[in-house]
Amino acid sequence: MALWGTVDTLAAAPKWETTTVTFDSTSTSVVVAASDTLVLSEHGLATGDAVTYSDGGGTAVAGLTDATVYYVNHVDANTIKLYDTMTNAVAGGNTGRLDITGVGVGTAHSVQRTPSDIYFVDTTEAGIAANRAKGLQTPGWVEYNTKTVPATVVTFDATQASVVDITTDIIHLAGGSEHSFATGEEVTYADNGGTQITGLTDGQNYFVSNVGPGMIKLYSSAANAKAKGATGLVNLTAVGVGTAHTLTAAAGAVTRNVVENICPMKVAAGTAGDVGVDGTDDAVVADS
Repeated sequence: MALWGTVDTLAAAPKWETTTVTFDSTSTSVVVAASDTLVLSEHGLATGDAVTYSDGGGTAVAGLTDATVYYVNHVDANTIKLYDTMTNAVAGGNTGRLDITGVGVGTAHSVQRTPSDIYFVDTTEAGIAANRAKGLQTPGWVEYNTKTVPATVVTFDATQASVVDITTDIIHLAGGSEHSFATGEEVTYADNGGTQITGLTDGQNYFVSNVGPGMIKLYSSAANAKAKGATGLVNLTAVGVGTAHTLTAAAGAVTRNVVENICPMKVAAGTAGDVGVDGTDDAVVADS
């Protein structure tokens, strides 16, 4: 399983299309040594972007090295500086800035945005349970990273007997609670300035039990919620006041592995020597 742009016996040439800016390295109005800048019209690159520099078969710009990854500092829409690390590029100071001392040879030099989150998955790797659990189930190039998902919040009208059913202790949540909270998940109840449902306490944590599409009961513990019996069940005895009562996932924001933008390919199984996520042959993708 190889990162985009690394040597891989299955896919030496990446197939993923990314921003590539070609420039004339012989021009002093493009390669500006006095300010260590490259003037690239409408380059489309952002501060912190990793880019791979190529001399296009000519001679490298003095201060740069062919086939090397650098990091962009966006000076303006037409100008960039290059740094040795993302941290230094974001800071934008002198530390780590590439010292450009002269022009190169050749009119087809380029910088190409080089993603750090795009991987090549072969058929063997796509069949491994640990990879499949992360969503890496399709051979080819995939974008794999982590994203922070905000805490799930479900708002409901506590005044409605059709929502707060005191005869069954069920709360009906629009959209289907099975897609919002898992059985046994801890949630925080809030009346948000209204009057709390009788049986619940504003700001108190409870545990969800899914009892049907869009229907939940609340319990005093995760074990009781999973058992789905009478023990620990919260008894709801009257509706509340207010249309914006909420249940919020107590775990807060969650960081999850995310797979996006799959470009499937029919490929052979991996062989020893693939450059993996951590620099070695790696059949199971590492968490970002």
